[in-house]
Order: sequence, then C-alpha cells, then structure tokens
Amino acid sequence: MWQLKQGDIDRLKNTQPPFLFLYEGDFNLLHEQIISTHVYKKYFELEGRRMTTPDGVFEEFRKKLNFPSYFGMNFNALNDCLNDIGVLEDDNFLLIVRDAEKLLDLHKEDLLILLEILNETAIQWAIPYYGNGKEWSHESIPFKIILQTSKAKNLEKFMRRRFRTFFWTGLNNIWNYSHDNL
Repeated sequence: MWQLKQGDIDRLKNTQPPFLFLYEGDFNLLHEQIISTHVYKKYFELEGRRMTTPDGVFEEFRKKLNFPSYFGMNFNALNDCLNDIGVLEDDNFLLIVRDAEKLLDLHKEDLLILLEILNETAIQWAIPYYGNGKEWSHESIPFKIILQTSKAKNLEKFMRRRFRTFFWTGLNNIWNYSHDNL
C-alpha cells in the first residue's frame, strides 16, 4: 500500500501495483485532482462511516456500485460482483473510501479480507483476458482503490497503531503476492 500525496495522481493511471493507496487530506482536493487528470471520467465514492460492520460494507457496495439483486451480501458475493465484467463500463475503475479510518472499525479481520478482495480484483483486471466470447474479453483495466482520511496527522503511523502487526503483516503478504504475479 502506498501513501498517495497531493499531486501524485499519475500513479492511478496504470495497471501496475500498487493498487491500494492511502490518502491523507481533504476529500474535495482529492476529487479536484482526480477529475483534472481526465483519466477517470467517474469514480465510486464509498462512505467509511457507513461501512463500520461487514453488513454496512456489503450494503454500501451494493448501493454505490449498483450490484444485481442476487448479490448475496457476503465477502464471496462481493468478490464475484467486483470481478464481473458488467461492473466495469469504462476502461478504468476507481474506488474511493471516504473517511476510511471508520472502515470496519471493530472488525480488523474483516478489513483484511476486504482489502485482500480489492487487491485480488485489481490484479485480475490488470491481466488482459481474451476468451469465452467477445463480451467477456478485455484489455488490461486499471482498478485502483484510495482510502481517504483527514483525521490523522501521520496516516501510516495511525494505520499501524490502529491495526497493529496483524494488519501490516497480512498486507505486506498481499503486496508481495501481487508483485510476484504481474
């Protein structure tokens, strides 16, 4: 996971890792920077304050990404829907979790599962796929996630303190996996 700084939006334009970014700063400034790049015509803004429990996470994804009615409201279903070609209508995809410090506040293990699903989804979209008919084929598609907060003076220190060794050890394993597979 990289810390995204103001003016560092170019990292969002490609299909290479990192896929998950931490951003400390004002959401409106982040929005202006993203829109000014003209890379992302639209992005999906998820509210961390609505995602403090697993059910809140599933509901926020369901509503904001317009998941189908059969969405099962669990992590396996979330993974399936994010990897469905119908979700990606453009040639790039950006999720921003606003107020990310509230994301799964008391559910650290579930947070790791969610971040792993998002990272694996980004890896899958980064790999071109040509098979099972034209409607399923796609080129490499950037799939990036920004965790935004304005609450911490030093976001990385804040995240380390909040999630302790469990979070950072697991996340380091995710990044090692993603770099080895691209």
